[in-house]
Amino acid sequence: MIVASAATLAMQLILRRDPDLLAPGVEPLRSASHSVIVLALLAAALVLAVTVPAVNMFALFLLLLSGPIDRLAHRGRPSARGRQIRTERGLDRLVNFSDATVAIAITILVLPLVQLAPEIAREGGGVGAVLDVPLDSLLAFALSFALIAVFWVPHHRIFELAGDYDAGLVWLDLLWLASIAFFPFATSALAQLPDSRATIGLYIGTMVVMSGALVLIERHLLRRPGLLREGVGRVRLTRALVPFGLLSLALVLALLLPAVGLWWLFLLLLQRPIWLLTARRGER
Repeated sequence: MIVASAATLAMQLILRRDPDLLAPGVEPLRSASHSVIVLALLAAALVLAVTVPAVNMFALFLLLLSGPIDRLAHRGRPSARGRQIRTERGLDRLVNFSDATVAIAITILVLPLVQLAPEIAREGGGVGAVLDVPLDSLLAFALSFALIAVFWVPHHRIFELAGDYDAGLVWLDLLWLASIAFFPFATSALAQLPDSRATIGLYIGTMVVMSGALVLIERHLLRRPGLLREGVGRVRLTRALVPFGLLSLALVLALLLPAVGLWWLFLLLLQRPIWLLTARRGER
């Protein structure tokens, strides 16, 4: 983290010395103080973690001081951190980062199956060896792949309607990505203990977080119409609430009646009828 922070500071200093490298219309950087503050806090966290091992990773909470220190250092004058520099390329980077994270999560899903390849080879690699692959692992991979795809589609749809972004949208997208990145672990746990109330709850609960993050992203865009492309209607941004409600219901039912297991996910088939019903009511 210290190396990454130092590299960021070095890039800022290069851009400050050579403003010609900046994109057209972007003001030259006046200060790189925030990066200096972050670097100093990371160094302090390292020293604290080494000298007081009991503190461990909690030393990183020192980074929470970066904002207050930066505001204190720039009291009475605008800070470089406070000016939001937003470009179309920035939105593209956010979308590309999101798509890359989803692609990595999907790739991680198949790793448990890849690890079974040596066992198949040891057994001769015949049809029988292939058929001996645990069915739970295959089903968990197929189901999780399909569900990640199902969650990526509305994410793609929402960001197709976005024409700009802000810090709030970035953090909400990171929340969605965190749940996507966690999903392979929930899938692996489910494959190992398919009948466990805890693993079923963890699996569906992760999807509740995914869906809830999409709801928050939609709400954020609705409250800030300036972030939407021109001509985007309000109705087109009110669909994520339905799967969130159905998944929340599935989670509660799965915890109360674990014998049904993942079959509660078939509640998601009610999405389209509910959407059509709400659309008809909206037309009246």
